[in-house]
Amino acid sequence: MAKTLEQKTIKSVKWSTLSTIIVTLAQFAQISLFAHFLNASEFGLLSILTLVVLLAQAFMDAGISNAIIQKQDITSQQLSSLFWLNIFMGGLLSFIFIASSSFIASFYDRSELVIPLQYVSPVFLIIAFGNQFKVLCQKSLQFRRIAVVDIIASVLALVVTFGGLYIGHGYVVIIYSIIVRASVTTLFFVVYGIRHQHRPALHFKISEISDFVRFGMFQMGERLVNFISAHFDKIIIGRVLGMDNLGYYNAAWQMAIFPVAKINPVLNRVAFPIYSRLQIDQKKFNYFYEITQRVLTCINIPLLIFLSFHAEDIVDVVYGEGWKTTVIVVKWLSIVGILKSFGNPGGPAILSRGRADVGFYWNIFWALLVSSALYISLNANFSLQELVLLLVGLNLFGGIIWHFVIVRFARVEYRAILLSWARIVSISIIIAKLSTLLSFDSFSSFFRVIFNALFCFFFYCIYIWIFERKAIRKFKSGLNEA
Repeated sequence: MAKTLEQKTIKSVKWSTLSTIIVTLAQFAQISLFAHFLNASEFGLLSILTLVVLLAQAFMDAGISNAIIQKQDITSQQLSSLFWLNIFMGGLLSFIFIASSSFIASFYDRSELVIPLQYVSPVFLIIAFGNQFKVLCQKSLQFRRIAVVDIIASVLALVVTFGGLYIGHGYVVIIYSIIVRASVTTLFFVVYGIRHQHRPALHFKISEISDFVRFGMFQMGERLVNFISAHFDKIIIGRVLGMDNLGYYNAAWQMAIFPVAKINPVLNRVAFPIYSRLQIDQKKFNYFYEITQRVLTCINIPLLIFLSFHAEDIVDVVYGEGWKTTVIVVKWLSIVGILKSFGNPGGPAILSRGRADVGFYWNIFWALLVSSALYISLNANFSLQELVLLLVGLNLFGGIIWHFVIVRFARVEYRAILLSWARIVSISIIIAKLSTLLSFDSFSSFFRVIFNALFCFFFYCIYIWIFERKAIRKFKSGLNEA
C-alpha cells in the first residue's frame, strides 16, 4: 500500500530529528574543539571565514531550490536548465570569492585571511553539482536519505577538525572541514540523482525557467537581507570592537542561537513541502502550522531557559577556561533565541502560498532596522553587553510585528499557539529555577551540568506526559484527527 502523506510526514520528521540531533552534536563538538584549541582572537578569525561562506551559500542556487519544491509540475527540460544555472552560479561564486579575498581581509585589517578565503572558494562549485538532486529528495520527502548523508558528512568533518587541530593547523582547519562535508554530500546526491531522479541533458533555455528565476530573485534578495539582519552584529563587532570581542560574542552566539539554528530547520524542511501541498485546505494547513509551533516550542524553550539559568557551568564545560566573558552574553542571547524560535516557522508558511515577495520585503525592513541600530550603538561606544541588550529589545519589537504578518499572509490562527507557548515558557522557568536551588558548589562544573540537566529533563518529561501527551498522539496519528 502506498504511504499516505501523513505517514510520510511523520517518518520525515523522525529521520530529520535523528539527523539533526547527531549533526548538531557533531557540530557542537566541533565548536568546543575550536574553543579549546584557539584563543578568542583566532576564534574571531574563524567566525569571519564562516560568515563569508554562509553569505556566498545564500546565492548558491540562485534562490530556485524552494521554487522547485513549491511548484508541483516540473518538466525534465526545466530541471536540466535549472541544473546548469546552479553550476554557473557555483562557478561564479568561486571566482568572486577569490577576487574579493583581499578586500575582505583589508576590511578587518587581517592579511592572514587572504589565503584561507581563496582556498575555500572551490566549495561553492562542489555544492552546485549536488544541490538540485538533494532538493528533489526533499520535495519527495526522502528525508531518510538526506539524514544518512548529513550524518556521515558531519562525522567525517568532525574527525578532520580534530585531526587538523591536533597537529596544529589552527583556525584554517575549518576549510578542510567545509570541503570534506561538501564533497561527501555532493558525491552521494549526484550518484543517487542521476540513477533515480533525472539525468541532466545538455539543455539550457532561460525562457522556460523564467518563473523559477523570478521566484528565485525574491528568494536571493530575502536571503541577502536576512543574512545582513542575522549577522550584521558579527560583521560590525569584528570591524569596530576587534577579533577578541568577536570571538567572545560568536562563542556565546553559537551556544545560545545554535539550538534554534539547528532544530528549527528540521521541521521547517519537512513542513514547507507539506504546506505547499495543503495550500487549498486551510483546516489542515492550520493544523500543521500549530503542530509545528508546538513541537518547536516544546524542544527549544526548555533548552534555552536551562542554558540561561546554568550558563556559567555550561560555558566552563564546553569552552573551558578563558571564556568567562561569554557567560552574560549567553544569558541574554538565550532570550533572543526564544523569540527567534517562536517566529521562525512563519517563513515557510508564507512561502508555501507562493509569496516570496513578503519575506523579501519583511527582511529588508528588518535588516535596515537591525543594521542601523547596531551601527549607531557600536559607534556610540556600546559595550558588548549593552549591544546584546539592544538585540533583545529589537527582536521583541520585530517579533510582534512579524506575527501579524504571518496571520495576514499565511492565514493561520494564533490563539491556541500563544496559550501553548506561554504555558511551556512558564513551566520551563519554574523547573530551571528549582534546579538552581540544588547547591553543589563543592563539585565540578561538569557534574553540576549533568545533574541539573537530568533534574530538568525528568520534571519536564512529567509535564509533557501530563499536558502534551494528547497533542503528541494527534501528531503521530496524522491529519485524520485534525
